[in-house]
Amino acid sequence: MAPHQDGTDVKAMSAARRRDRRGFTLPEVVVVIVILGVLASVAIPAYVSMTKQAESSNVEYMAGSLTSALNINSSKLLTSGGTIASHNPFADLATPPDNYAGAFGDVDLTNCQPGQWAYQSGNASNGNWPVVVYRPKSTLTTAFTWGGAQWLVYQVNTVTGPTGNVVGLTLAEYPPLHQW
Repeated sequence: MAPHQDGTDVKAMSAARRRDRRGFTLPEVVVVIVILGVLASVAIPAYVSMTKQAESSNVEYMAGSLTSALNINSSKLLTSGGTIASHNPFADLATPPDNYAGAFGDVDLTNCQPGQWAYQSGNASNGNWPVVVYRPKSTLTTAFTWGGAQWLVYQVNTVTGPTGNVVGLTLAEYPPLHQW
């Protein structure tokens, strides 16, 4: 081939153009895949850990909120001369959380999904008692297990004063105590 008018070799130019259009070489692709694999192997466990920590914090926050709601309700009843009795603490909240499934006579796998709270009013015929439950999304190291699922179970207990009268309510975790 003859040189181009400006003196460049046309054959060399077309070879350069072909090289520019061919894309990545196999070693380049392998290096990119290895780098992405290393990043994924670091990022995925970190994401799972952060998700578990967020769920743990949310559960502790909600248990604290329910305890505070029980205390406020008990104080109101004490000052007005009312009777303090064990009840659904979600009813004491101004607004129940979005992940509150509701109150049921018997909480089970069908009415309380992973990541949801529920109140079980109890069903004497099958031995259930009134409790607040949370069904975690994450797998915990230790938790109450029933029906093949893990649960956090909190009892609403009465607090008695020195004279034996009920002066408040508290939320106490039912064993085994959970561990994230």
